[in-house]
Amino acid sequence: MVANFALAAVCLTLLVICWPGLSGPFVFDDLPNLRSIGFENPPNYRKFIFSNESGILGRSVSMMTFALNHFVRGEFNSFDLKLTNLAIHIANGLLLYCIVLSLFGCAIARPQTQWIAFLVAALWLLNPTNVSTVLYTIQRMALLACFFTFIGILSYVRWRGSNATTVISRHYYLLICAVSWPLAFLSKENGILLPFLILIVEFGFYSVGRTFQGIRVVLIGLLIGGIASIYALQTHELLRYTNRSFSLIERLSTQPVAVASYIRDSVIPLSTDIGLFSDDFPVYKTPLNFATICLSSLIAFFIMLGLFANEKSSLRRILCGLLFYFGAHSIESTAIPLEIYFEHRNYLPSAGLYLSLVSAVYAGISGRDNSRILAMFLSFFPLLWFSFVSYHEALAWSSWTSVISNQYEHHPTSARAGLEMASLLMDSNNVEAAFAVNDLNAAHNPKMNLNIKLQRFYLYCVSGKLVDEAEYDSLHGQLARGNELARATAFDLLFKIRDKNSCPNLNFDRVMHRISEMVESSLNNRTITTTQAWHIEYYLMEFDRSVGRLDNVRSRLKRSIQGGNVKAAFYEEDVLNPGSSEGSDSIRNDQIDN
Repeated sequence: MVANFALAAVCLTLLVICWPGLSGPFVFDDLPNLRSIGFENPPNYRKFIFSNESGILGRSVSMMTFALNHFVRGEFNSFDLKLTNLAIHIANGLLLYCIVLSLFGCAIARPQTQWIAFLVAALWLLNPTNVSTVLYTIQRMALLACFFTFIGILSYVRWRGSNATTVISRHYYLLICAVSWPLAFLSKENGILLPFLILIVEFGFYSVGRTFQGIRVVLIGLLIGGIASIYALQTHELLRYTNRSFSLIERLSTQPVAVASYIRDSVIPLSTDIGLFSDDFPVYKTPLNFATICLSSLIAFFIMLGLFANEKSSLRRILCGLLFYFGAHSIESTAIPLEIYFEHRNYLPSAGLYLSLVSAVYAGISGRDNSRILAMFLSFFPLLWFSFVSYHEALAWSSWTSVISNQYEHHPTSARAGLEMASLLMDSNNVEAAFAVNDLNAAHNPKMNLNIKLQRFYLYCVSGKLVDEAEYDSLHGQLARGNELARATAFDLLFKIRDKNSCPNLNFDRVMHRISEMVESSLNNRTITTTQAWHIEYYLMEFDRSVGRLDNVRSRLKRSIQGGNVKAAFYEEDVLNPGSSEGSDSIRNDQIDN
């Protein structure tokens, strides 16, 4: 009973902690995912729910909850969306409490079981990186995938330990578990791991004898099969890295370091970094480096230790939590060409980490004379520290200014943070500081030179300063892979200024001519393909079309279509029908969204 009241107090504390951030802004990919609901009046909720392209399965369950928020309010309101996220997070914490309580219920005396369950749930709820996931609006997808995964695991645990006498009442839990699976992966794709995570729970808490040995063989087989599938599918569309600035080998070389960073920030959160811009995370070019070898070996050691644990060993449950942690990371932190690092990927896995950590602490202090005092001490101070860090992260989410300031402070070499900070300073009429940040950003990120240079021209336009002739000449060199979204956004900002004739001090023709030379050089040297160049080619063609150079447009289109670019074929239809302005607008929106 005391643990129940304590958990309720933690939930209330979490509401107080998160309150400053609930009115915070939409950030990063929030609006690209949500704004399509405003394209039609009245809103087409069905299209909004089923046309999302964030993942291969559409994430329709998550989009349905966003549509419900919009239906109730009549618009998207930041406070409503983030408050809903917080409610889901609290529900997830309560589910985790029930799962741990059920798992340990038969093995440990009830008061100790409640303490273990409370501490696992409380640490997970107050984890600063999880609080940031709550306040990052679109990460409701991660919250809901976790919600249905927890429901599925809890239902399985209740089914596995049920004392119900009838088959119907006992298998009622199994039905809920089965229904939870599609709801989980239709919220976000990593929900497809539910059966695998249930297998780990079965291995860690229930299986004995031949069943234990059989599950061990299955888990080892899945591990070997996963590694083999990466090798077999490396040329498959699923593992296509054409739009990334890193390769498959580079991602696999870096992920052990990324996972180690997730663990560090979950166990010892020392920073108030909200984790929005992580494009400065160092990429390791080869697995043959000290950090990757050490961390990969450590992870492999823990996995093997868990798989070969004796079924009667007290370490079995501790290692089960670690297996859960690494297993829950097996999609987003392995070979799929996602960005290198994002804290919200640690949301579901961290439950296993805290389960393992608390179980280990309990095993270490149980039986001691002063175990109760130690338990209170080891519970109070971590929760107090987590609350303190989480509150400061929530403060950082409270406004756009604080979001960008926080990210630039913690990620001064991030290209995204630098671009946003320069824009923020310009909006505050701090012209010289904006140009200074832009200079530093260019020095730190030579591969993002075009994006940063385009912003520099934008700063010249907004400030009204005369453009130095050397600025045009500085547009040269090869284009790097990736960065398409940032480039499209930068071009779009410049084009809006040009369309309004509000930048007479900038020679757009010279800028576009220089960029055209960069594209030609990069294509000739094969540093990028015609498909990878499309985001830039689109704006070059738009500019040429606006000044009547249609031959240039057709020449670019021909080369791009021959290179297999489907979007170029759609654009050709628009050029051949210049009276259809709607087509051009839809294509431009498509470039920005993708």
